[in-house]
Amino acid sequence: MSRGFHGAAIGPGRLVAVTLGARPRLRLQTSVASHVAWLDPKVKRSECIGLVGRSGAFALVEELPPELTDAASVLEAYPLGLSEGLGHRADYARYAADIWRITISWEKDLSRVSLTIPEDPRKVGHLPPDGPVAVFLTREMIEIWSVESWRKLVDGLAKDPETLAVRAQEEP
Repeated sequence: MSRGFHGAAIGPGRLVAVTLGARPRLRLQTSVASHVAWLDPKVKRSECIGLVGRSGAFALVEELPPELTDAASVLEAYPLGLSEGLGHRADYARYAADIWRITISWEKDLSRVSLTIPEDPRKVGHLPPDGPVAVFLTREMIEIWSVESWRKLVDGLAKDPETLAVRAQEEP
């Protein structure tokens, strides 16, 4: 069974190892990028959203889920005051401050797509500043993990893959 690093992935996701350089750019081969439905080579330059996902990875999605967009609208209409600094709205504002627009551009020959990662997610530790990362792709998202965090996650999941598979089938 392939783990994705050595060949084609088995299942709905794809894993690749990529090295982040000093320039804040993630480059993916077109064959890998084709696993993500919203990465379209016909659109030479576009944007997506980068945020901290539930799993702890830095996740790239086409657009914010409606519940996050709705909460942002409420915060814009009713700005936070000092007295609200410990409440749920302030917690959401802190989380939303960690959401970035990510520029997507295809190389002229369409052999690779580049995603320009803002410097701040790297500076605050959501991503390593450079070096190898694990990139997990599905039809709807891209997750970028430090190699150490990815290994820790997968090592934990590998302790009981049968139960994991059964639970995955139970979810809608």
